[in-house]
Amino acid sequence: FWAAFCGLPRRSGLIPLFGDPLSRRGGVSSRTIEELYRRVLPTLLNSINQNAIFQQDNAPVHTAYIVRDALNELECEIMEWPPYSPDLNPIENLWPLLKAEILKRYPDLMHLPNTTSTLELLVKAAQEAWDTLDTEIFKHLSETMPHRVADVIKYVGWHTSY
Repeated sequence: FWAAFCGLPRRSGLIPLFGDPLSRRGGVSSRTIEELYRRVLPTLLNSINQNAIFQQDNAPVHTAYIVRDALNELECEIMEWPPYSPDLNPIENLWPLLKAEILKRYPDLMHLPNTTSTLELLVKAAQEAWDTLDTEIFKHLSETMPHRVADVIKYVGWHTSY
C-alpha cells in the first residue's frame, strides 16, 4: 500500500500497490512508483501547502533515476534522507495502527487462504480502516517532524528515538 498525509491534516487515499510483471521478482518496482507518482502527486501537491517537502525513504524503488526524474518534473521538493534513518518518516507509525484497525474490523482475515478474493477483501478492509483513522493522529505525527529532524541532526544521521 501507499499513502501520504500532511499536517493540515490532509491525506491521500490508501492505494494498493501490485507487482510489476516486468520486474525480476514481480514485486513493486521503480516503474510502479514512478507511475503512481505521476498519477497521484499532481492532485495531492495542488491541494497542500506550496512549502511542503515530500518524504520517502531510501528504498531503491524510491531512489531510482526514473522516480527522481518524475519528482523533478513534478517540481516536488524532496527531503534528503540519511542512510541510517529510515524510521524518520511518520507514516511508519501509522502502519501498526492500520493493521490493528483492519484486524478489529475483519479478524477472520488472518485465517483466510491466500486467494484473489482474500486479497480483494484485504484491500477493501485496509482502505476502510485507513479512512477511519482519526485525523488527530495525522496532525500529531506531522507536528513531530521538527523533533524528528532535530534528532537526526543530533545523532548525525544515525538511529533516532523515532
